Amino acid sequence: VALMKSLGAGAVRIRTLYFSQLILLGVIASLIGLVFGELLQRTVATSLQQVYQIRLGEASFYPYGLSFFSGLMCLVFFALPALWYLPTVPPLKILRRELAVNMPQIWMQAALALFAVLTLVILFSRDLELALSISGALLAVILITIVAAYGLLALSKKMVLRLGGFWRLAFANLQRQRGQSLVQILVFSIAIMLLFTLTIVRTSLIEEWRVQVPDDAPNHFLVNIPPAELPQVQALLEQAKVRPEPLYPMMRARLTHINGVETTEEQRSVANALRRELNVTWADTLAADNKILEGLWWDQWQRSAANLPGVSVEVDTAKEIGLKIGDKLQFSFGGLLLDAEVASFRSLDWRSMRPNFFFIFEPGSLDTYSPTFITSIYLPPQQKSFINQLLLDHPTILVMELDRIIEQIRSIINQVSDGVLLVLWLTLIGGCLVLLAAVMGSIAARKQQAGLLRALGSPRRLIVGSICAEFAILGFLAGLIAIIGTEILLISLQKFVLQTPMQPHYIYWLLSPLSGAVFVSALGYICCRHTVTTPPAVVLREAA
Repeated sequence: VALMKSLGAGAVRIRTLYFSQLILLGVIASLIGLVFGELLQRTVATSLQQVYQIRLGEASFYPYGLSFFSGLMCLVFFALPALWYLPTVPPLKILRRELAVNMPQIWMQAALALFAVLTLVILFSRDLELALSISGALLAVILITIVAAYGLLALSKKMVLRLGGFWRLAFANLQRQRGQSLVQILVFSIAIMLLFTLTIVRTSLIEEWRVQVPDDAPNHFLVNIPPAELPQVQALLEQAKVRPEPLYPMMRARLTHINGVETTEEQRSVANALRRELNVTWADTLAADNKILEGLWWDQWQRSAANLPGVSVEVDTAKEIGLKIGDKLQFSFGGLLLDAEVASFRSLDWRSMRPNFFFIFEPGSLDTYSPTFITSIYLPPQQKSFINQLLLDHPTILVMELDRIIEQIRSIINQVSDGVLLVLWLTLIGGCLVLLAAVMGSIAARKQQAGLLRALGSPRRLIVGSICAEFAILGFLAGLIAIIGTEILLISLQKFVLQTPMQPHYIYWLLSPLSGAVFVSALGYICCRHTVTTPPAVVLREAA
């Protein structure tokens, strides 16, 4: 640029030249990306057709156009700030390399990058609220990661300086290029975090959930047992020496009114129990895995002056709807209406593998309705043939095999993980390219530093050691931040989704920082190894 300006080129011509090169590069890269994307899409589609025996429709033009536009947009918005300031390079820069050059402010680069991400998320999701949520979450993750990386760099300073030798030299390089170091830690920590999260979910988390379930927990649900066939089913279970859980009568009902007011669209959007028909039952005995948190069970509860039958409500459902003890509810049983009064709130153990209900009515209150019955049983593998006999004698009964459902869930998770894993590997490759770009940008300074150190008598192993140590520190900190983020994600899954006790994954606390240190260190050395092999005289002559 300095040479072009010394020959009379103006700012407009310089920007036009570099922007046209950038657009051409973006078009070529986007076309190559479309080719690889099409190949990958066809591979995934073929796998889905083989697994699920379905036929997928042909893709429309929209995803191809959007993908092509995404490549151009990312390239332009991420490179625009740096290219825009190129015409400010003074012509004297040819002779005096030490002259300062105006560079874009970091906030400007971040703002343009965030705008590009937000625009792409809106285009891909077609949902402004979702796009804002994702962009906000991404921004929060980036800020937290940068703060954590900055703090860890500051904390490691004293420890590294005590070691001396190439560690001191490595840390000095990190401090001089703190901005680049933070970006590299950010990219690698997010990539490693997602990689380990997916790996643990795929290999450990579902198994940890299964361990929480007792070995003899029911693994089959028997649903839709007609009342007339109940004695024969019980006799068949006794004959096969299968011990069932209690049999519960079950009916379908929809909650339509609360305290005489029809449920609103806003309430239905918040509470899942209001959007559909629910399975309800009556019982005189409280199940062992149910606990009364507020109110009274039937043996202590008394009807109010309204003389309405009582109903016990699952506590989370009650919170979603906003119920209180004594509220009046109206249910529709296929058009037949029933009013009831909230008598208690219960907690449930969904891991018990026994029938659970959101609403349990007072005994006798549903006698006018025709129920079917539901129960759960445990069958060891050698007794699976009992299901065939049961369905042969009672074809209307629906059998749900929970162990097969769990295996199917595991299979789906593995298949989805394979696709996501490929994306994460691409993210990791992107991190490697970021590191490569950062190293190549500082390669002249690294050459000059290595040549000066060798001219002053520093051994080659000191310089090589400082390079490996510098990138090892980056990788170690990225791995440490990654495993912290991974554990936070997994604890959230364990607590709110699987509802299992929180279990730290200690082996990954060792594996993540060490693998990050080894991988990034090896990558950094490969990128910088030729800075050590260049003779000091050549380096100093070029610098002069």
